[in-house]
Amino acid sequence: MLKRSVIISVCFVIFFALALLVLQFLAPLIVSEFALARGLNAVVEACVLYTFYICTVPAVVALYGLWQLLYNIHKGMIFEKRNLWLLGLLSWCCMAVAVVTLLACYHFKPFWLVFVAMVFMFLILRVVRICMVAGTELKDENRLTI
Repeated sequence: MLKRSVIISVCFVIFFALALLVLQFLAPLIVSEFALARGLNAVVEACVLYTFYICTVPAVVALYGLWQLLYNIHKGMIFEKRNLWLLGLLSWCCMAVAVVTLLACYHFKPFWLVFVAMVFMFLILRVVRICMVAGTELKDENRLTI
């Protein structure tokens, strides 16, 4: 069951990586159409586009981190220090997006939704990481027990 879940998760990571790649090229067109439909001025349009491109960096880092984490889980390496580092990386990627979208809220208020969602994801990942730290410590302690 675990292997199937990991494979499904890997498929989603690949899907999102491809979607992000396609959006790199289509973003100007999509944002332009959105701005036209909503009657947004050029400053807001630029803000939305630049915010997307800036948030692409933590998104790519997070996708790579997820890929590595899923690879480790697939290999049965779950309570490992590397996974703790990867969970920390994922959480800080969420916080990076939260900061960027918070700044972008000055020009485009709906980014508040993204900001709140990313701070919430940061919190969830930090709590999961804390649980993983405890599990890793237990594993290390059991390994030393004869």
